[in-house]
Amino acid sequence: MLGLYMAPSGDKSRMLEKLCTTAVEWAAKVRAGTSSQEETWTALKSTISRKVVYPLPALTLTEAECRSIMAPALKAALPRAGISSTISSIVQHAPTESLGLDVLDMYTEMGTLQTSFLAYHCWQKSLTGSLLQGSIGNQHLEMGLYGSIWDNSRFQTYSKYCSNHALLEINPLSYSYPVSLKHWISFGCGVRIDLV
Repeated sequence: MLGLYMAPSGDKSRMLEKLCTTAVEWAAKVRAGTSSQEETWTALKSTISRKVVYPLPALTLTEAECRSIMAPALKAALPRAGISSTISSIVQHAPTESLGLDVLDMYTEMGTLQTSFLAYHCWQKSLTGSLLQGSIGNQHLEMGLYGSIWDNSRFQTYSKYCSNHALLEINPLSYSYPVSLKHWISFGCGVRIDLV
């Protein structure tokens, strides 16, 4: 991916620095600009939110890192859009149907994108999907887990967190997506994803 900084060691500090710098620079432009409330709101939803989402499928950020990246942008944009910057994050990230603001939650978006990319590539039986399946199987064996991949508590916790925030139902036997496709994907580790 263009614009993605990754080290073979897994060090993501340069990418974090780049994302934080992007958000801080964007926030400075919003504070110095003369845009209306509507323009500021549109800019928040269409520019900075899209910029920070682009590298997310390839990253593994913590929830705290995601919050620290978006904090400067939200602190600058919300007041300019006529919204209190101290409003609860629950209201900020809730969908508009639930009377929320539907502001990007990077952590949830990252988990959703990673899960959807995994399902898409494995369903298409692409080279990327084959590599992902092999990688999952190898990691599973290297960790000494000789059963279902769902026995890994960190993976379960992360998957459950993403499912609670992204309307994705996850159980030990299958994923269920709220889409109209009638297909299923079988992974090499015994994980099954049902597209309903």
